[in-house]
Amino acid sequence: MPEAPRPRSRATQLLVAILCLFAMGLMVPRAVAVAGPKVVVVVGPVGSYNTVYRREANLVVAEARRYTANVVLIQSPKATWARVKAAAQGASIFVFFGHGNGYPSIYGRFHGDTKNGMGLDPATGANGSRHVNYGEDRIRASIRFAPNAAVILYRLCYASGNTQPGLSEGTTSQSKQRVDGYAAGFLAAGARIVLADGHPKSVKDYVRQLFTTDRSMLEVFRAAPNFHGHAMGLFASVRTPGMRSLLDPDHGGAHPSGFYRSAAGDLGLTARAVTQRPPVATPSPSASEEPSDSVEPSPSLEPSDSVEPSPSLEPSPSVEPSPSGSVEPSPSLEPSPSLELSPSLEPSPSLEPSPG
Repeated sequence: MPEAPRPRSRATQLLVAILCLFAMGLMVPRAVAVAGPKVVVVVGPVGSYNTVYRREANLVVAEARRYTANVVLIQSPKATWARVKAAAQGASIFVFFGHGNGYPSIYGRFHGDTKNGMGLDPATGANGSRHVNYGEDRIRASIRFAPNAAVILYRLCYASGNTQPGLSEGTTSQSKQRVDGYAAGFLAAGARIVLADGHPKSVKDYVRQLFTTDRSMLEVFRAAPNFHGHAMGLFASVRTPGMRSLLDPDHGGAHPSGFYRSAAGDLGLTARAVTQRPPVATPSPSASEEPSDSVEPSPSLEPSDSVEPSPSLEPSPSVEPSPSGSVEPSPSLEPSPSLELSPSLEPSPSLEPSPG
């Protein structure tokens, strides 16, 4: 006759109950670990600047992890379109460091398949230097951010209104056009604001403001530690009707220059709406006094190692701003009265390289 089972101790019974709860996926700690808005940080291939950009990306990641456990970091040579596209889905904050390729430029007509996007690693043969330009058409067709998402673009050529080292910026009208165009694909993918900064003083400042204040995006932009006080705007968007853009060049006055800071989208959007959670605190909207955490590399990078993406990689129909490739300001949208419009400057017939 088999021996009767011994009664289980209370400790054994408690252990069995805990194991059952884990098996059923009901333990609270597991749910907490994935809670919070999604933050995605991507570092594209930039050759000799890879170390600097990775260091800055790690600062952003560390700051984001103070507020959410849902943080994804993708770095070259693994920053391929397939990986970035998959990671970006549902992101509330998307941060990109790397090459930019915008319009107007000296490189001919506008092509939505390669312009206004991200320079990423090729699917094969990645070496940390070669990059493929995945433009606004790919972003618009393949990525869906979380509602009210913020996109932050660091160190890119063209995104904030600049061009690239050694080339003239052209006219103020062309700089405004670049900002409007570069934001278009990201806004079409569900973002509500695109912040671009070619010379950031603190790469973690925007993330900190988004999680710790309830400022509007206009206030966030003006409270950044490298705000120059040369705000130009608000300009009604041509590419994304209803949205507006704001530029803060290094040098103001009648002939502004150094277009390395911009914001485009819904400038009334609040930080709380972006992160989808209550802010921890609400500091005053004065400029941050954080010390610089950024290392100054070259203002931006030459797209000399650019590789055209393969036609087989899900191209969407190209969206041309106009038959001629140029974008004219829309007269139908009134700018906000909160900022004075800058004097209009006549565009030049072409964008010529700087003589020196």
